[in-house]
Amino acid sequence: MVAEFFRYKEELQFAVLLVTALAAWRWGAGPERASIAVVLVVFGLGDAINHWLSHSGPRFTTIEEGHLLLDMVAFILFGAIALLANRVYPLCLTALQGLVLLIHFAVGLSTTAPLAYSILSLAPSYLLTLTLVAGMIAHWRRRRRYGPYRSWRRDFEVWLARRG
Repeated sequence: MVAEFFRYKEELQFAVLLVTALAAWRWGAGPERASIAVVLVVFGLGDAINHWLSHSGPRFTTIEEGHLLLDMVAFILFGAIALLANRVYPLCLTALQGLVLLIHFAVGLSTTAPLAYSILSLAPSYLLTLTLVAGMIAHWRRRRRYGPYRSWRRDFEVWLARRG
């Protein structure tokens, strides 16, 4: 049973992300859409490009520079969303991504545990998806209970209005 799950783990993760993305586009607001866009672009498209350029999958025996770069970009983007959104869960997304960054630097100090490196750098991606889903559910419940509310901080909305 467990072996069957791990055989289709990537397909299952892709399906969950696809459903999450569709739900974010359909029922989410700006922060939800921006967050799922970061996940899809950085971890989907960016990871595919990284593996195409490096001609290999992750080995986890040394610092994976391509993954480090992608994780830095995701951390910066999640941080920007967290600072501008009128939500709490983007702070959790940023914290999880910061944890992944710390793992890259920790493996630079000692590369004797490639299994630990692989687990600790990949496991937060599952928590990222769960956090995003929980954030979307909280958004839907709040909107249903109180009606429409701001997606972004007021100063960011003013800045957007001036630009547009």
